[in-house]
Amino acid sequence: MCRIWNIFCVLAFATIGFFSYGTISYAADPVSGSFFGYLEARYHAVFGVDGKLAKLPLDFDNLGFHPGETHGLILRARPTAKLLIGENVEMSATAETISYHGVFDRNQDEIDDVVSIERLYAAISRGPVDLTLGKQTMPWGSGLLLKPTALAQSVPATDLRAEREGLWAARLYVATTDEAGFTFVAATPEDTCCSPTVLGRFTIDFAKTGLSAQVAWLDATDDVQVGLDFKTELELGFWVEAAYSVHMAEQADVGTLEAEAGVDYTFPVLLGWYVALEYLHHGSGIADKDDYITRGLQGQKRSLFLGTNYGVLLSRLMIDADWQFLLVSMLNIGDLSGMAAPQVQWLVTDQIDLSVGGNLTFGSSGGEYTLEVPTLPFVPPDLVGKRIVPAQTVYAWLRYYF
Repeated sequence: MCRIWNIFCVLAFATIGFFSYGTISYAADPVSGSFFGYLEARYHAVFGVDGKLAKLPLDFDNLGFHPGETHGLILRARPTAKLLIGENVEMSATAETISYHGVFDRNQDEIDDVVSIERLYAAISRGPVDLTLGKQTMPWGSGLLLKPTALAQSVPATDLRAEREGLWAARLYVATTDEAGFTFVAATPEDTCCSPTVLGRFTIDFAKTGLSAQVAWLDATDDVQVGLDFKTELELGFWVEAAYSVHMAEQADVGTLEAEAGVDYTFPVLLGWYVALEYLHHGSGIADKDDYITRGLQGQKRSLFLGTNYGVLLSRLMIDADWQFLLVSMLNIGDLSGMAAPQVQWLVTDQIDLSVGGNLTFGSSGGEYTLEVPTLPFVPPDLVGKRIVPAQTVYAWLRYYF
C-alpha cells in the first residue's frame, strides 16, 4: 500500500511540475506555476568517540550517531512545484532525494529510503475561509527550539534551517476579523496513519502582540493538551509558549508541562546584532542524569533534549549583506553540561550559500552533552567511562538554489 501511495505522489508531483512552467488559461481563471528548490551537499567530521563503542548493545541510530563514524557526506535535492489557479487555489508538491556516503546506520535498500514526498497539498481560499488538504507544515510557535504548541515542528539547535516535518492534515482557518480567527486541524504523521491529532486554535494580533490559545487531542499518546502562545514584537521582544498535556491513559502521570520563555533584542551593531535568551522546560525529559543511558538501552528515539531544564542563547550578527555569524548555545541546568554551535554563513552568489561551523560540547562529566559509558554487567571494563557522545563535530554545508 505504501509503495502504491508513493507512486501516486510522484505522478502527482510530475503533473504539477509539468503545468508549472509559464502561464496558461483555464476557464475564466489564469493558471500560473513555478518550479524551484535547492541542491545541497553536507560534509561533517566527528571527534572524541572511541570506535570500540560500536560493539555495545545500544541503538546508536536512535541516539543520533555511530561510534565508527568519523566523517560523512550527505547529498540532498529538494525541488518544489507550485500551481496557482486564479487568486484562490494553490497546489504544491515538494520531493526530496537523499543519499549518504560514509555514514553508518542509514540503510537505503528501498526506493522509500532515497526518494520521499515532503509536501503535497491543495489550498483553497474563499473570503474569510482557507482550507488546506494534504501533506503540509504548520510552523507556528514562538519558542526558539521546542515549540510545544506546534505539531511535530521542533527545531534542532544544530540546524536552525532544518526542514519541518510534513504532516498529512486537513486544516481549516476561519477569520472572524482582520486580526483574529480560528484554526481547526485533523493531522497525522506519516508513520502513524491511524493515530490522529485533532486541534482547535484561536489566534489574535493586536498592538505588535500575538496571542494564541489551543486545545488538542493526541490519539497516539491518548493525551489532551492545552496550549498558550504569547509574543510581543516591541523593541524588546518577549515570548511565552507552553503546552500542558494531561495523560488520559491509566497508571500514567497526571500530566507534563513543556514551556519556553524568553526575550530578544537587536543591537545597532554593523547591520544588526540579534540576541535572544530563553529558559526552556522539558517536562517529559529525564530528571536524573544517571538514567540518560536508558534512551539507548531501551531503543527509544532521542528527543531534542534528554533533561528537563535548559538555558538557550541565540546570537546572530549580520556583518554585511553577504556574511553573518550565528551562535546557538544550550546549557542543561540540571547537570551543567552543554553545547555551543558557532556557524559562519557566506552568501557566495544570489543562488549559492556556504555554511561552516561546528558543535562543541562542554561541562561536567556524565552530563547530557558529556555522556559516558556506565558500569553495567555487559560492558567491558576498558569501555567504562568513555564518552558516548561526540566531543566535537565540524561541518561544511553548500547549498545551491534554483
